[in-house]
Amino acid sequence: MVSVSETDEISELAGDRPVSRGPRPREGRRRRSRISPFVLVLALVFFFSPAVAVLGGFQVQQIENRPLAQFPSIHDGWKALPELGTWATDHLAGRERAVAANTQVSQNLFGEQAGDTASAKAGGYPQVIEGRQGWLFLGDDVSVRCKTKAIPGDIIARMKKLSDLVTKSGRKFLVMIAPDKTSVYPQYLPESYLGRSCAAAYTQRFWSAFDKNPTPGYVDARTPLIDQATKSDAPLYRPKDSHWDLQGISIEAQLLADALDPALQNGTHVVNEGSYQPIGDLTYLLGRPQKDLLPAMTLVRDGVTLSPGSDLTLQRNKVTHVRYTSTGAPLYQPKTLILGDSFTDTSKKYVSLYFADLTLLHNRSSITNVANAMIDRSTVIVQMGERLAITGNNLLLSDAELNAIAKVLAAHPKK
Repeated sequence: MVSVSETDEISELAGDRPVSRGPRPREGRRRRSRISPFVLVLALVFFFSPAVAVLGGFQVQQIENRPLAQFPSIHDGWKALPELGTWATDHLAGRERAVAANTQVSQNLFGEQAGDTASAKAGGYPQVIEGRQGWLFLGDDVSVRCKTKAIPGDIIARMKKLSDLVTKSGRKFLVMIAPDKTSVYPQYLPESYLGRSCAAAYTQRFWSAFDKNPTPGYVDARTPLIDQATKSDAPLYRPKDSHWDLQGISIEAQLLADALDPALQNGTHVVNEGSYQPIGDLTYLLGRPQKDLLPAMTLVRDGVTLSPGSDLTLQRNKVTHVRYTSTGAPLYQPKTLILGDSFTDTSKKYVSLYFADLTLLHNRSSITNVANAMIDRSTVIVQMGERLAITGNNLLLSDAELNAIAKVLAAHPKK
């Protein structure tokens, strides 16, 4: 006969194999877990192969629609651990070739289309929408609109609150929403794709509400870019990328400068410098890196020179400083901060030509860094991609961010 206590020792959740009926370990004694040598070796290879690759001259390419992760600071403490994993993944040698191989297997072996399956996210939305005449679109342009639970009126109220906080502190405030490629070139989208109706409906609902109550300091880039795209055969966005091209950037930069001071248009020209062939970020996501052949319509400002020591990069949680001097075209003199995103990253080389003293910071930086970056600035410019701005996914519009900005600016007003 088997007692109840014996039955408890025999049964096991993981399977039916018998368990020793010897005495139980004393209470408080812990079993040591052993780490497999194989797992340990894999972990070491994963974390140290990026460093070895760099020493060997290997250059990592950005293959997603975001900057490569920066190596975490030791001052971040335990928070550095997940950031270290992201950094190692981004800088893993041969990662783009692995993505490409996965794509080829999906297409050639299983007959799948990369834009619809291999790179698809949860919910069925693809990372890349393959459109007409070789045009590609970022899937998030559609999916975030269809998935959002945000109320347009609430987002608009938060934008106004941000504007009010900055202007009431004695600073000038501008905000530009960079239109998504799906908004500017809908004619190149495929005839049918997941989210077509719900994305269009939400976009219409947001802009109808916004036009009735625009944010003070709003610089409209959407209307001019859409109008120009319908009039001209020259593209304003890169067919295989999610961002504007040099011609689109020249329009954006001049709109921003005109909103600051119309006199800044003096000494400004758009010069045809032939063509250029950038690799589209969306082709990396498909695992098939390809170039666009585009006209190099470049913004030029007479006599404007970048000062030594300037850092023309856009980073998260690190403010960078850019200074220009000029012997010709006028420069905007008040100290300015641009809180930007990937659209800013593609245009910063040309937008910055208008400023004597400019700082840059990614708008998805920490709350503290964003608020503190405004302290010594007299002008604050916010640039947000449309898909994040209109769906409430921009951190600048969160309660925590707005409260932190309010506290810092109240303590550091501009006279």
